[in-house]
Amino acid sequence: MTHVYKFKHVLLAIGLGAAIAACGGETTEPTATTWTANIQKDSIALGCTAVDCHNTTSTTKLKIDVTADQEMTNYNNLFTNSLIVKGNAANSPLIKVPSTGKATSGASHVTTLVGAKLTSWTDWVNAQAPL
Repeated sequence: MTHVYKFKHVLLAIGLGAAIAACGGETTEPTATTWTANIQKDSIALGCTAVDCHNTTSTTKLKIDVTADQEMTNYNNLFTNSLIVKGNAANSPLIKVPSTGKATSGASHVTTLVGAKLTSWTDWVNAQAPL
């Protein structure tokens, strides 16, 4: 009877070893959200850069220049204009305004951040808003 239990334990050990080996022993971290790869592209795709909204001639604090190689300038403007509080999405206008539908002035704003995009943007700010 004890041989049966030992045999089962050996089979279990072999099975676990094979499963671990099949995984390759390496893990891949999920790609982190960044300004350049995600947030700016989302802003453009969501229509935020439409005429009179957040393009370079708008009167708002958030201006996104879609000209090539302007990502760093756009990113820096988020902090210059106090639109992001690193690590604190709840107090960052970049998150509050489009998720609540209320501009900082109190005027209405088109609600554009919901679901996965809202989660992604919020996580990005809470992760110190990496470039």
